[in-house]
Amino acid sequence: MKTHKHIILSILVFIGLSILSAMYIWQVEKRYMAERQSSIVENAANHAYSIQTQLSRSLSATYALATMIRLYGELQNFEALADNIIISYGGISSLQLAPQGIIKQIYPLEGNEKAIGHNLLKDPNRRTEALKTINSKELTLAGPFELIQGGQAVIGRLPIFSDNKDGSNSFWGFAIVLIRLPKLLKETKIHTLKEKGYEFKLSRIGPDSGKQIIFSQSNEDRLISPVSFSFSVPNGEWTLSISPKSGWRLSHQFYFSLVLSLIIGLTFSFLIYVLLLRSEEIRSKSTDLESSNRELQKTLAEIKTLKGIIPICSFCKKIRDDEGYWNQVEVYVKERSNADFSHGICPACIKKHYPEEMESMQPKKLDSGTTKQSA
Repeated sequence: MKTHKHIILSILVFIGLSILSAMYIWQVEKRYMAERQSSIVENAANHAYSIQTQLSRSLSATYALATMIRLYGELQNFEALADNIIISYGGISSLQLAPQGIIKQIYPLEGNEKAIGHNLLKDPNRRTEALKTINSKELTLAGPFELIQGGQAVIGRLPIFSDNKDGSNSFWGFAIVLIRLPKLLKETKIHTLKEKGYEFKLSRIGPDSGKQIIFSQSNEDRLISPVSFSFSVPNGEWTLSISPKSGWRLSHQFYFSLVLSLIIGLTFSFLIYVLLLRSEEIRSKSTDLESSNRELQKTLAEIKTLKGIIPICSFCKKIRDDEGYWNQVEVYVKERSNADFSHGICPACIKKHYPEEMESMQPKKLDSGTTKQSA
């Protein structure tokens, strides 16, 4: 019964230790997860800022073109000017001028020949955003688009208005910056996120469809509980989403700590069980020892010992006591111990003092050679 109690107590100790250990390990894991999320948010923010900065720098080239148009009208040296702007601002795939919405000049022209003569105000895929840009009179960012000349890009358009003599202004056309996505992403080093163990997706919400438009992503699989960071671009907002490649799994340290705590709990519970058993054994032995001691003390109290040299008569065998009196052996021993005496006669004394009795006790010979014990 007591063994069962010890087992139950050990199990309860194990359960209690396991619960406390699991709670502590989980709190540590939550802090670790929070640190991971914080690190991912920081990475997302850094790359988002890099994209935003590069876009802003590249798109600002349209203001330089617009200024030149307002000052000089037609640009005879467009190629040289555009080359200097691309080198200075960086991240630009091509610069374009579209008087009345029709693309007339592109630098560099090589590879972009198909875009010459493209009327943005009549193209159903470009018209809506082009008209919004004219109405807003501000720089807008459109795309990503599949280009007529091939490839995918985002396009920054700045509407240019010329001043009329009557003080009004009229739409001249667009100064356009074309930024191919691979070039933008290369400039911002977004692919280094994959080297750090993250999956990413760069997207925006389409102004017309209201659906998500993905610019770039590290793989085609859906991100698992990503951390998202949104940033502003002209007339819109882009979002960079990041998640660990393996998702938000519990760390190996969590499982190791959990297993280790279970082993420690089992060991500690087993030690408690052993100690309880030992304690019970010691208690039982102590009880037995106390009982034995009591019996021993009782026995010792009843025992009287005879020790030293005892003077005894060589003939009558009487013993002399400490006071000089001679006593019978049985009297002397009885007074000094708890022993008692019963009297009898040994065979030698029977033969000496009662010879006739001795003869009657001898076995009689029978004719058959056997002996018969007398009754």
